[in-house]
Amino acid sequence: YLHSQEIVHCDIKPENILISFDINNTLKSVKISDFGLSTTLKDEPHTALKYYGSEMYMHPKLLDSTHPTPTKNTDLYSLSILGFELSLDCQTKMEKYKKIEQFKKGEIITHTILDNLKNEKNNNTIYQIDYGNKKEHIFI
Repeated sequence: YLHSQEIVHCDIKPENILISFDINNTLKSVKISDFGLSTTLKDEPHTALKYYGSEMYMHPKLLDSTHPTPTKNTDLYSLSILGFELSLDCQTKMEKYKKIEQFKKGEIITHTILDNLKNEKNNNTIYQIDYGNKKEHIFI
């Protein structure tokens, strides 16, 4: 909905996702919170901000730029990192951070998700996508 209104959140991360359940423990709603860094695509970017969002979930173009300009893809990138994080089974935060950084560099693709899909699809072949050069990645 936000993107259809030309709004970019700029800080999608687990702490900003609110999930509620009903009395039967059934998912009731998922909402995004904390719009402090959000901006509209029609407005000029916040010139006082050097960075948008939390570094772990931030699009590389926002990290590498002296004048970062968020787009819809920057939110989608953050959401992809969040989705990958949800697929992880890590014992420590350090292990989780390391795997996320490897994923962001294109060193690993979601093996856990692909393995789960393969098992759920009765051993149908799932082909791993090799992005190679991270600049060709769909979210970059």
